[in-house]
Order: sequence, then structure tokens, then C-alpha cells
Amino acid sequence: MDPQLIPTADPIPLPAPFWLFKLLLIVTFILHILVMNFMLGGGVLAAIAKFKSRKDENYRRLFADLSKKIPSLLAATITLGVAPLLFLQVLYGQFFYSSSVLIGWPWFLVLIFLTLAYYGFYLIAFKKGATTSKVGWVILLSVLLIFVVGFFYSNNMTLLLTPEQWAAKYHADPSGWNLNWGEQTLIPRFLHFFIASIAVGGLFIALAGLFRWKQDTEYARFLIKFGGRWFMYVTMLQIAAGLWFLISLPRAKMMLFMGDNMLATVAMLIG
Repeated sequence: MDPQLIPTADPIPLPAPFWLFKLLLIVTFILHILVMNFMLGGGVLAAIAKFKSRKDENYRRLFADLSKKIPSLLAATITLGVAPLLFLQVLYGQFFYSSSVLIGWPWFLVLIFLTLAYYGFYLIAFKKGATTSKVGWVILLSVLLIFVVGFFYSNNMTLLLTPEQWAAKYHADPSGWNLNWGEQTLIPRFLHFFIASIAVGGLFIALAGLFRWKQDTEYARFLIKFGGRWFMYVTMLQIAAGLWFLISLPRAKMMLFMGDNMLATVAMLIG
């Protein structure tokens, strides 16, 4: 790879130690991804609840509860996502901006898709008497838009990590539609995050049931059963996706999580 393909780093020195920015990047990203899991997983399960609500009052109540919370969770997801994105730009700006240019159009569509998803979630949350089947399709479409946004982010992050591919991708297609399909970690990486969000969404619902136990035992029992079932089954699927992601990594990186680096290995086992 020609090192000249990588832009020169900003000559302005960091206003704080590198390790501090890296720590803040990790901490703020964890906060962002946690709320994002509640939002996206809750959105998926809200859509399922809506399509089942005709035959069961508990599903109707669950959809009503989730649909009111999802807009706020999306707002929190975006707000908490700003900080890690800024820290990423500070530490790895020359890589991040280059990969963003390569997928210029999908990266631009992120703003449009987020806005449309926002409108969809708010439309459902504040629409009185939202009982028609169209409501289920609106929230499903909004979830799908968030799904695509996440996929675009995964493309950008994998391109950021592989500067040796930039020149070939640009010369093959300079139009700004260079999704990173050739990267073997792209799909398992993305599924690892997406499937986890559904599991966390189920956990969120089950925990809500625990807090409602004294107020409405019957409904709380339904929430715990519904949320717990989704959390348990999807977590099993998540383990499979995680193993796929692990073995798709280059061998040197994979071995870091399998004993070569104790911190990385312990972190993976805890996760």
C-alpha cells in the first residue's frame, strides 16, 4: 500500500493525552450503543406487538407503551452518538474522512433516513387511536431505515480499518457508492450488533415487567414472559453471530481474543 494515500494527520496537537481521548471514545460509545439497543430492539418488538395486538389486549398495551418511548430513545441515541463520533474524528480523522468520502452517497443518506425514521416514530407516538394495520407498517419501515443506517455505519467503520483497499475501490467506482461488500467481517460485524439490539430490547421489556409487578401483576407477567423469551432465544442466536464475527477476523486479531492478549480475552468472555 502506498502510504501517500493516507492523508496527513492534523498538525494541531491534541489538547489532552491520547489515552484520555481513547477512553472517552470507548465510554461514550458504550453509552450510545446501550441506548441504541433499547431503541432498535424496542422498535422491532413494538412492530411485532402491533401485528399481534388484534387478538391480545396485552400486545396492544405493549405497543402503546413502547411507541411512546421509542422517539425519546432515538433522540438519546443520536445525542449520545455525537461524542464518540467526535472523538473518532479527533483520533483517526484522516482515516474516517477518507472512508466517508468513498461511501459519500450512503453516508449522506444517513441524515435523510434518520429524519424519516424520526417522523415515523413520532407519528405513531402522538397519533391518537392508532389501531390500523398501517401503523404497524409505519413503525416497521422506521425500524428498517434505522437498520440501513446501521449497515452504512458498519461499511464506513470497516473501510476506515482497511486503507489498503481505498485506491482500488475508488478507481473501480469513483461515484461515492463504494459499500464494503468485499470485507469478510462486514456482515457478521453488523449482525453481531443488530441481533444484540433485539436481545437487549427483550431484556428492557422484561425489566419493565418487574417494575410493574405490584401495579398490574397480569400485565407484568406477560411482559416478563414476552421479553424474557425474546432475550433468551435471540441471545443464543447472538452467540452464533459473535462466533462468526470472531472467526471472520484476520488470524492475528482473532488470536488476541483467544489467549494472546489477556485483557482482550477477558473482555470477550465478560461480554
